[in-house]
Amino acid sequence: MAARYQSRATGAISNLKADGYLDGPNAGEAVWLELDLGTPATAQHAAEQFLNRETRLDVLMYYALKMSGQLLTPAQGAYTTLFAATSPKISDDADWRRYAGAYLTPFAVITEPLKEANDPVAARDMWETTERVISQM
Repeated sequence: MAARYQSRATGAISNLKADGYLDGPNAGEAVWLELDLGTPATAQHAAEQFLNRETRLDVLMYYALKMSGQLLTPAQGAYTTLFAATSPKISDDADWRRYAGAYLTPFAVITEPLKEANDPVAARDMWETTERVISQM
């Protein structure tokens, strides 16, 4: 679990364990990864730490309270991500692969992303901009 503060991450991990979200044959392990996105250097450090420890990333979330013009509570904003990361509904689903790489919107609905999200020109521009910024650090 990536978070800026260890105490918050370990508290959230404890809550996930207490609620049974990290139980079962397909459950993974939740551990804290320091993530400070305040500067490109600290973001790069977090990425390097992740790559040193893991071989894949199953869930990537940028926490936001506002989606589709709808103001969500923090619990509502976190629901879909926690569902994707921990729900037995996915791991027990005979067709669980339909969730792999899927775009989920509140509340845990598989949805087609906007066409802009699949724009290869925009993706290349963002990738090149990111590489340029990181190379200047």
